[in-house]
Amino acid sequence: MSKITPKPAHAKILRNVGILLEEGHFRPHKIDDAFSKEVLTKFLKDLDGDKNYFSQADIDAFNKYGNKIDDEIHGSPLESFYAINDVYTKRVNEVSQLYEDYLAKPFTFTKDEDLERDADKLAYPKTLRIETTVGGNNLKLLALENMFWYRKRGRKQRQKDFK
Repeated sequence: MSKITPKPAHAKILRNVGILLEEGHFRPHKIDDAFSKEVLTKFLKDLDGDKNYFSQADIDAFNKYGNKIDDEIHGSPLESFYAINDVYTKRVNEVSQLYEDYLAKPFTFTKDEDLERDADKLAYPKTLRIETTVGGNNLKLLALENMFWYRKRGRKQRQKDFK
């Protein structure tokens, strides 16, 4: 995943979208700090809805943009998108490597573990370690599901072969 290079056209497009939302939309939106917070929340959820990439420290750092996005739409230098995208790109690369390392070792199924599948009920992790995040448990669940279906399919195939 590569870094997005800032271009003047990005700011111009953002400003035009802002004008359309405030003046040309069938239900005009007031672009203010409340709008900024809503946009930031939605953007972060769209990027990392399962909470696999960003840490709580990342989210805390991004919260400063909760009152700035409206200013950027109205002409302040465009900063929030690039800053968040830079961290996202970095985290995707880091987490990809973490998954590779995690998958290189055999899974252990010796202790009871819980898996919350509703990301809205989860907090962002303090650190990006697959073993301590929902990602590791998701991988274990996928492995178990695949083993189950593979065995079930094998049983059905064997039954067919003997008929």
